[in-house]
Amino acid sequence: MMALRKVQGTFWSFYAQLYDFIWDSPVTRHVSAHIAKVVGTPENVVDLVCGTGLFSRPFTRSGAHTLGVDTSSTMLHRAVRTGRISEPQKANAAATGLPTGKYELVLCANVLHRHPEPEAVIAETRRLVKPGGHVVWVVPSPGMTRRQVLVTDLNTGRPWASSLTAHLARTAVTLLAALSRVQRTSSSAVLNGLHATAAKQRLPIETAPGMSQTQSVMISRAPDK
Repeated sequence: MMALRKVQGTFWSFYAQLYDFIWDSPVTRHVSAHIAKVVGTPENVVDLVCGTGLFSRPFTRSGAHTLGVDTSSTMLHRAVRTGRISEPQKANAAATGLPTGKYELVLCANVLHRHPEPEAVIAETRRLVKPGGHVVWVVPSPGMTRRQVLVTDLNTGRPWASSLTAHLARTAVTLLAALSRVQRTSSSAVLNGLHATAAKQRLPIETAPGMSQTQSVMISRAPDK
């Protein structure tokens, strides 16, 4: 088990070196900007499994205190170095140890399909969000393929050479993830579980319209009390 965790830790450190090149795209910027438009300008944000902070970026730039949570020191280091998060916290998204009900916005972008305990992560978002605050989940769209991501990149104005190289890097990362036994749950299963668990947690979900073919965005406003 320890050997497997070490292998998976190495995978995430490697992925961190490629992450921005692969995912800092017009699609990601469009989705993150749309989220910022919907939820407004929160003062306190926690980004669970923040990666390199691509979804925190609009909020940090607008002056929010953004706490990035991740188990990968390499991801957190890059998120801090690029100024996309205000503060790093190395912790498991399913049990962060952070204060209850403090955060006006809890981000959970492209996490649930890779986390071994997605229901626990959803419960943690509910615990962390302030009454009246927002929780945002981003999940790869069901049936999404790497080819669709490539086509979407090209259709949204990403240069051809950058789109193709990112596509090849995604393919390599997918193979390495499988070899490293990094878990992946189907998006359909994740979405079904998300709706069921969120209902139990009293988090009504609305699907954000007009998003890309590659990303499903769900936004919830926590009850005021």
